[in-house]
Amino acid sequence: MEEIRTLKKIELFCECTENEPLKIKSLLLPAQTYPKGHVLMEPQSQENDVFFVVSGNVRLSLIDENGELISYRDIKCGDYFGWLSAIDHQVRLTSAVATEKTTVIKATSQNFKKIIKVSNSIEDKFLSRLCGVIRDYTNRIKSLTTLSSKDRVLRELKKRFEEDNGKLIISSHEDFATWAGTSRETVSRVFSNLDKKGTIKRNSNEYELLKSIDLSSDYLSQ
Repeated sequence: MEEIRTLKKIELFCECTENEPLKIKSLLLPAQTYPKGHVLMEPQSQENDVFFVVSGNVRLSLIDENGELISYRDIKCGDYFGWLSAIDHQVRLTSAVATEKTTVIKATSQNFKKIIKVSNSIEDKFLSRLCGVIRDYTNRIKSLTTLSSKDRVLRELKKRFEEDNGKLIISSHEDFATWAGTSRETVSRVFSNLDKKGTIKRNSNEYELLKSIDLSSDYLSQ
């Protein structure tokens, strides 16, 4: 029963009914726990398992032509990743690293395709996820190609505050720079100006949003 309750916490399976969780369980590998810093996926890898996060957090990143990391998604409890290679059998495009102690359940490529077909709700949720990722990537590409580095920091900061209800915890400005695709110096400069203008307040590595970030305003004039 505990395993079934765990499966119901996975967003893809949260609407499963009757015997569906049992069918899904039979298609999954046993749960595995990894320490912080463990690499679960590497770019160009031929592996194509899908990972369902039971606890912890996994960061997905791209590597640009200069070898710099560009982080684009944190996979938290209830989410899943690795499905692109499971569907098209091409090499991995991203790296996936546990940013804290993390437990995952894996499905092989073949079994993931079976899981998608277990019910209409699962198939619909997966298709919605696919559409959402395409939209996110499109916006990400637009941001990286049309906005200045300072504007990218502001937009990423606004997005993260909205997602976390006005609170934001970051390990370092260097880490945040990987999300905005820019340098630590640019991030530090933007954060400093926002702090001077009373837009954000810092307490150690936690930031609080005090007033809305208006992207039409020049926060960087000072």
